[in-house]
Amino acid sequence: MAFGFEYSLNLLGYFLPSSIITAPNARSVHVSLMLYGFVPLMLSFLPFVLMEKENIHSDKGLEKLKIYFTLWCIFLVFMTLSLLMGVHRGLVFYDFAYELNFILAFSGVFYILALYDYIKVYKVIPLWIKVSLYLVIASPIALLVLMNPIIGQVEKTIVGPHGDNTLGMSFTLIPIFYLLIKLHAKKTFVAKYHAMWIIPLVGYIDSVAHRIFIGELTYNQEWFFQYLTLCFVPLLLKWLKDANITFKNNPFLIISVYSFLFVDIEGNILFIPTLRWLFHRNDLIVAHAHIAMGVGVFLWQWPWFHPILKSSTNFLSASFIRWVLPLCSSHFPWQE
Repeated sequence: MAFGFEYSLNLLGYFLPSSIITAPNARSVHVSLMLYGFVPLMLSFLPFVLMEKENIHSDKGLEKLKIYFTLWCIFLVFMTLSLLMGVHRGLVFYDFAYELNFILAFSGVFYILALYDYIKVYKVIPLWIKVSLYLVIASPIALLVLMNPIIGQVEKTIVGPHGDNTLGMSFTLIPIFYLLIKLHAKKTFVAKYHAMWIIPLVGYIDSVAHRIFIGELTYNQEWFFQYLTLCFVPLLLKWLKDANITFKNNPFLIISVYSFLFVDIEGNILFIPTLRWLFHRNDLIVAHAHIAMGVGVFLWQWPWFHPILKSSTNFLSASFIRWVLPLCSSHFPWQE
């Protein structure tokens, strides 16, 4: 939040007399901490929150989660210091040195081990646990491949409409939405419409393979992969309906989902070249996707804290609100 505020001042023409906290460094640190800091780290605990809700507990698993948490924080320290020292990759996102991803991958090993310890407590392993395990096992490998400067996706999507990159980033949010919906379901929730997430996943894997083994994607190919994100619209609406989650019983989660769907639909409309030129070559829209996703990601946190607010004293509620309001503002980075 502090680095985002500093970068906002830079955009207004105010600069600190520092060779370390420069505008590029401040922006890079801010974006990287938003992508890898408090919110994603907290969301990574979702599977364990769900298992605790089902009375599944493992002290050994928690010890491994502590190691995972510690390693992740060590990564954040090295990432921040290196970016402030000017070690950049010249990217809009993921601007830190590639080698730091190995710390994240190593922390993921302890996350997998923690998940295994929790799974041992189950007599019958639920399907969502198996899916979570497969995703977690694949994540460290996928991280090192996708972030690789030579064969990865990051450097190859600096220029262009990034339709396939959008598909990949959007897909990473779907498992989180699934876990949140399952956590807050008002009745027994069984996920349906599996084809609506399998098709985008297969499409993204195909796009990665194409970039690695064949070469760059054409605009029409990126357009195709971009439009696969529309599969997420009926998927999330169906999940909300089957879980009986409404604006009345969980306004935070509903607004979060609809913010994501707004960005999804808007992004596909703006992918039409004539409309893309109209809206992205003027100042009518400022950080439209960032604001919508900022609302969505910020409100992910509220369903967890809502019961605390309802049952707490007025003093605790006021203190909490004073804490989350500045946190909310940190989700809305201005863009040049």
